Amino acid sequence: MSFTVSGNTAISEVWFDRQVLEKIIINLLSNAFKYTQDYGQVTLQVLDSLDDFKPQFENELVVKHNDGPGPFIYFRVADNGTGISGESMPHLFERYYRVSDNHLGSGIGLAFVKTLTQLHKGNIYVYSSYSKGTEIIIAIPVSKADYGKKERWMKNNASPVRIESLVALPALYAASSTTETQTAALATSQSKEYVLLIADDNAELRTFLKESLEQQYRIIEAADGKEAMEKSLEYFPDLIISDIMMPVMNGIDFCRLIKTTIETAHIPFILLTAKDGLESRIEGTDTGADHYFSKPLSIDILQLTLRNILAQKEKLKAHYRKDQHAEIKELAHSSRDKQFMEDLLALIENNLSKPEMDIDFVCSEIGMSRTKLYNKIKSITGQSIGDFIRTIRLRKAAAMITQGEWSMIDIMYSVGIQTQSYFSKAFKQEFGKTPTQYIKEQEKK
Repeated sequence: MSFTVSGNTAISEVWFDRQVLEKIIINLLSNAFKYTQDYGQVTLQVLDSLDDFKPQFENELVVKHNDGPGPFIYFRVADNGTGISGESMPHLFERYYRVSDNHLGSGIGLAFVKTLTQLHKGNIYVYSSYSKGTEIIIAIPVSKADYGKKERWMKNNASPVRIESLVALPALYAASSTTETQTAALATSQSKEYVLLIADDNAELRTFLKESLEQQYRIIEAADGKEAMEKSLEYFPDLIISDIMMPVMNGIDFCRLIKTTIETAHIPFILLTAKDGLESRIEGTDTGADHYFSKPLSIDILQLTLRNILAQKEKLKAHYRKDQHAEIKELAHSSRDKQFMEDLLALIENNLSKPEMDIDFVCSEIGMSRTKLYNKIKSITGQSIGDFIRTIRLRKAAAMITQGEWSMIDIMYSVGIQTQSYFSKAFKQEFGKTPTQYIKEQEKK
């Protein structure tokens, strides 16, 4: 996307990837809100230069992916929350690094921000002081020359969506925004938390479906099965709608590939066809398709089906989160996903006592990249992979407490947790009560 910028800069047009930048800012704001107390202050500011910028805090961390002269646009998110000590600063972008007993880590959020910023050829500046606050600045190169031809597109151009070009609204560059305004912006974004992929070579039908569904969902489009498969592995949609008759790769082969690829096997799949014969239905069902619609389709029935599919997934996730005795395998629908979850659980449980069993270890052993594993576990369980591992550790600890055969220290070490303060805090976060309270509750039963 591009828009004009007002201010002291000589930049007349700004180029950036709207979706990537949106994810970066939402993750930064989410992290700021998470570690800022009630009635605290969170600021979002857009700058065209750092010439007059003076850091508020003493600890500094700079992550550079671009040593070019610019121009850059700078997005600053600042808060007066928990803050970060000098010793912890170098680890800030590590997944689930425990900054302090009161700060369980940034989850995948800041690590994701780092990856996205790198993909966008940008730089990161962090300034913080413990108990005083944090400010993070993302510098994005914005010249058209910074991006290749395949990375750019102009609005209403038929080329793939990468870097978009639009006319600017100077009002977007207000000096700062209030917490209330940012909360509203987040709510708007989160209202479209589900991503739908529509694959059809008929541009008119794709447009019709997009316009019918884009108020509720984020829509990704593809004109054939091959392109759709590539986008599935790039965006990991929550649900796929695909025509059967398409060039390059048809919908039957696309569905079969989705359902036999471990990274995507969990994604619900709806097939559309102009043919109403039993043979087509059998062929579609044989691929593992979850639903089948004949054209012309009823958009009302399609919308209802989408809501039901996604609502059922959320109910299963909620049941798993609330019931510590729920089997994680209940969340997997396909035999391939069930086997994957069994292998993943076995890997984690066999290495449970090892503190060094982190995300990198699991990814290496399971043979999947961090991004792909994160997206798959998030889609199946509603948890990040780090939270998922922690839940398994703590549920094992709860089971050992119930048996009453081990000391609290022995239990803690057996599930790979090294400090009692973190164990107590994480246990309460998981079960709503401390280990001591949990023991007393069990003794009453």
